[in-house]
Amino acid sequence: MKLVSITGAHSGVGKTSLAALILREIKGFSAIKVTRTELFTSITMDEEIISEKGKDSCILKESGADKVIWVKATYDDLKECLTQALSMIGNTGGVIIEGNSPLDFIDPDLVIFIIKDNLTELKPSGRKALERADLVVINTQLDDLEILKKEIKGINPLVDVFLSDLSKGEIEKGFFDMVKKKMVMELSCG
Repeated sequence: MKLVSITGAHSGVGKTSLAALILREIKGFSAIKVTRTELFTSITMDEEIISEKGKDSCILKESGADKVIWVKATYDDLKECLTQALSMIGNTGGVIIEGNSPLDFIDPDLVIFIIKDNLTELKPSGRKALERADLVVINTQLDDLEILKKEIKGINPLVDVFLSDLSKGEIEKGFFDMVKKKMVMELSCG
């Protein structure tokens, strides 16, 4: 089973919107939504909860995910919860895991990092995710992003960078081809 990790600079950057675009384009994938908590842990596949309008889990389901699991966990419980959630997925072509914290416990086949139009709000877990990223998506309506691209390449020189306006469901041509290419490369090498 292929694992795709969608990470971001901070909350509200567009991780769920990007996951939804990928799920619409690449069929046969499930999704795990990760929410960090301070006090409790839960794992749910309950359709009533997953399908609640306005929730990220509902967006993922409506975008074509075969199954959606919502993991709410403390950092200390996250490794065990991810292992359990992945075992609950069953037979699927791959899983999109949304969130930065899972990167501390899984070794995904593809890491996609999403950012808005600057690095000023980059939280520590976001920087760590950017360092591991295979692809970066800049989610903005701005056109001149050469300085930001240079800053990103300064942190991760090997990353491929794509522009998007996820509010319109748009992403730079070639992004999905690159995702598919990287997944095929992993299949042939792994």
